[in-house]
Amino acid sequence: MFDRVRPGIVLDYSQIQQGVETMMALQPSQTLLDVGATVDAAAAVGKTAVVGFCWGGTIAYVAACRLPISAAVSYYGGRILQYGDRKPRCPVMYHFGEQDQSIPLATVEKVRQLHPEGIYYTYPAGHGFNCSERSSFEPESARLAFERSLEFLRSNVG
Repeated sequence: MFDRVRPGIVLDYSQIQQGVETMMALQPSQTLLDVGATVDAAAAVGKTAVVGFCWGGTIAYVAACRLPISAAVSYYGGRILQYGDRKPRCPVMYHFGEQDQSIPLATVEKVRQLHPEGIYYTYPAGHGFNCSERSSFEPESARLAFERSLEFLRSNVG
């Protein structure tokens, strides 16, 4: 996804600021073109879904609104409200941390009010709870969210 900014870029979690700067340099419309190309390629073998984490969680939501996918899973998609006027065209599962300093539960509730048809889960964890490379990793929440996501994908994608 970052190749549009700098081809071949590889960042690890010690380079979060550089990752944020790179993400901010992307145009949302171009990002959706890249996700759409991936969906088109994968669709050759069957139904597709998009799963995203953090910024990717927002991208998964936008993909559910704009792309021909069968399901989306959004982990702590903090910018979903920026696209809240768009309605998902497929089932969406949302995972949020109850202790996430960047996505307050009031924001989660606003997303839920805009799209009550979604499937929402909150966990006793912070932002990035599913990433074992972050200090906010919460293994039990990550395990449960992963199980729920797999079941959701099985039932919507096959």
